[in-house]
Amino acid sequence: MHTRGGISKISMLIISVAIPFFFPLPVKGQILTEVSPYGSRSTALGSAYVTLTDFWSSLNNPANIARQTNQYTAGVYYENSYLIKELNLSSVGLSYASKHLNAGFFLSRYGITSYNQGNAALIVGKNIWKSISVGGKICYNFIQVADGYGSVAAFTGEFGINAQISNRITLGAHVKNPTHEKIGKEVKETLPSALVLGISYLSPFGITLFSDIDKPLEQKLAFHSGFEWSIYKGLCARAGFRSSPNLLSFGFGYTTNFLTFDISVSKHQTLGYSPQASTTIWFNRKTK
Repeated sequence: MHTRGGISKISMLIISVAIPFFFPLPVKGQILTEVSPYGSRSTALGSAYVTLTDFWSSLNNPANIARQTNQYTAGVYYENSYLIKELNLSSVGLSYASKHLNAGFFLSRYGITSYNQGNAALIVGKNIWKSISVGGKICYNFIQVADGYGSVAAFTGEFGINAQISNRITLGAHVKNPTHEKIGKEVKETLPSALVLGISYLSPFGITLFSDIDKPLEQKLAFHSGFEWSIYKGLCARAGFRSSPNLLSFGFGYTTNFLTFDISVSKHQTLGYSPQASTTIWFNRKTK
């Protein structure tokens, strides 16, 4: 009974935050490159991430970190966009799970020495009911330009919700930069700001379907969807599609008793292929 009441409250909260994102006020400036990585697993699933509960999904939807059961976890992620050496995205992270609160810290960087942008993110999440978790994230965003142009920085906030309404269906929501914070000096640009809603379904055949609806500020609605198939003892195959821009993706993942290794490739119809790889290591198993 308490769980149903909690889901009802969460639904009302999602509706209340959705209105300003689907009908935003005019904001000048351009949307910057998204620096927070989706992770190789999510990328293979068409960049669907809202209801995932792996290590890297918690960097995007902070509510997912509350689902972590390993006491200490660390990860490394790398992406080479369109096989261009100047377009490299790398990230490292650490997380800690306790009985009362889970927390994580991530560092991400995109670009080269002459021009790069990135962020440092502090994430906390908590299970507020048996099947519902919430989380928040504070990001320190920066842009660095060589040759005397200096650097700029700004803080943004995010929050998310994850609700497992049955053994097979999970719902979630993630709000990026709800206050539309900007970065810059003379000319300021709006940092990535969006509302993302997601759902996943575990079929009786061992295949899980994922789907997200993403509404960035001042951009078209985007759809992210994919499926994951557990092939054999820790080995998974994945494939997906996302729109705006249109990308096809696929990948594989392998999980052992102490680590997970994921690889993926996404293909843009004009710019070509972007490979990704991520590794997650569990230092100490702990069931909450």
